[in-house]
Amino acid sequence: AHGLETMYIYLSEDQGGGSIQLRNLFIVWTLTGIWHGANWTFIAWGMAYFVMLVIEKFVIKPELFESGVLKNAYRIAVFIAVMLCWVLFRSDSIHRAGQYIKSMLGMYGNPVIDDNWLWYSREYIVLIVLGLLLSTPVLRGILQKIKSRVKSGFYETIRAIMYIFLFMVCVSYLVMGAHNPFIYFNF
Repeated sequence: AHGLETMYIYLSEDQGGGSIQLRNLFIVWTLTGIWHGANWTFIAWGMAYFVMLVIEKFVIKPELFESGVLKNAYRIAVFIAVMLCWVLFRSDSIHRAGQYIKSMLGMYGNPVIDDNWLWYSREYIVLIVLGLLLSTPVLRGILQKIKSRVKSGFYETIRAIMYIFLFMVCVSYLVMGAHNPFIYFNF
């Protein structure tokens, strides 16, 4: 893997203009796809990352965003794109990846679209709320306001209790999901 990383660093540097950088990114991500496996899904995964990087480097240029709204919209778009790429990486075939993505979008009886969405939202409401809070700067802002209003020792105690609680929640989900052997079949 070290040789691939070195090649990536060397070829992804801006050397001699856009067309050379474009060619180098294409080479790197094609070889990265091949490196991960002998399946078209890995090539498609590499090409998807190539396309995302080309859009980022030559079209969108997110480092120039001044608005917080644009930055957050960009982050959300990148998150969604990466999640879709992981479907490609994990799938047995491009056809299966397409089916899975259609299911994610509600085209194959996705529970979010079906009548069961209310049950799922009640079942996972804590995870949904935690996911939203922890993936945005909202929680950091709340913690900063609390920290500025309370004594340092009290804040550190509450913070330690919160970490212990989150650790216990994680362990309980691991124990509840221990009967699921799916992940172990991969190794």
